[in-house]
Amino acid sequence: MSGLSNRTALEHVANIEVEEHPIYGASPDNYEGHLQRLPKKAIWVKEPECGSDFLSVQDPMYTTIHNEDIFRAMDEVAYDKGLNLKVDRATYHKGKTMVNFFLPDEEFKVPGDPSPIRPGLFNINDFGGGSAWKLLPSSVSMWCSNGMMVKQDLAAALSRRHVGVIEYVDVYLMVAAAFQRLDTAVQLIKLTTSISAVTAVTDEQIAAFLKGMEEKVAKKYQDKLAKVIQENVTALGQTAWGVTQGITEMYTHHMDAPEHGGTKLAWRDNAVDSLLRSVGVAEQVKVRMGV
Repeated sequence: MSGLSNRTALEHVANIEVEEHPIYGASPDNYEGHLQRLPKKAIWVKEPECGSDFLSVQDPMYTTIHNEDIFRAMDEVAYDKGLNLKVDRATYHKGKTMVNFFLPDEEFKVPGDPSPIRPGLFNINDFGGGSAWKLLPSSVSMWCSNGMMVKQDLAAALSRRHVGVIEYVDVYLMVAAAFQRLDTAVQLIKLTTSISAVTAVTDEQIAAFLKGMEEKVAKKYQDKLAKVIQENVTALGQTAWGVTQGITEMYTHHMDAPEHGGTKLAWRDNAVDSLLRSVGVAEQVKVRMGV
C-alpha cells in the first residue's frame, strides 16, 4: 500500500493549531488610553489537551504553514510516486515540530556491514517563525556497537519561510521537490557505499590520509582518530567503507568542539571526501553517474 504507514505517530503533532491575535497599544492621540491596533500579531500555539503557549510577535507577512497540510502533501506525493512512507518519530518542543520520515523499501546494507541504512526526509517546522519549514533529505544508520543512530545529510535542505501567501499547492510542490532531491541522493549514496565496500585500502594509504589530516584536526584528536579508524577497518574490512565509518565514529562520539573555526560536520564531510578521492572511489562514482 502506497502512502504513510503508522500514521498514529503523527497524531500528536498533526493537529497543533496556531492562533494569531492582534496586538494593541495605547494611542498617543488619546490621553484616556484607548487602545489602537498595531501592525503586528501575537502568535500562539495550541496543542491538543495542552493549552496554549505564547510563541512570538510577528509582522503581518507571517503565514502559518500547518503540519496538517505538510503531512497531507507527504502522503499524496508518496502515493503518486508509489512509495511507502514510515514515520519513526514525531516531536514537538516550544513551537517547533520535528518528524523523521523513512522509505522502508529503500533501506539497504553495505556488504560486510550488518547495520541497515534508511534514507528518508527530516521535516522541521517552526510555528514561531524564528526559523523556516525545512525538508532535509537524509539517511540514518545504526552502525556502532552502542546502538546509537547516526544521521547523514544527503543533500541541502529545501526551505520555506513563514511569510507571504502560501497555498496548499506550494506545500505540495516543495514536498515533491524534496522527494526528487532525495531520489537523486539515494542513488548517489548507494553507488558510493557499494564502491567503497569493495575498494581495498592499504596501510600506506591510511597512513597517508592520516598524515594529510594533521593540519585539519586538533593534535589531541590525532592519535584517537588513527585508533578509531583501525578499529573500524578491523571490524568492517580494510576498505574505503571501513575508513569512512571510522571518520564518522570519530565525529559522532569523540569530538567535542569545532575544528579550526569550522564545524564538526564540515570536518567529517571534508575528511570523507578526502579519503574517497585519495583511494579512487570519488572518480569511479563520477564515471558511473556520468558526471
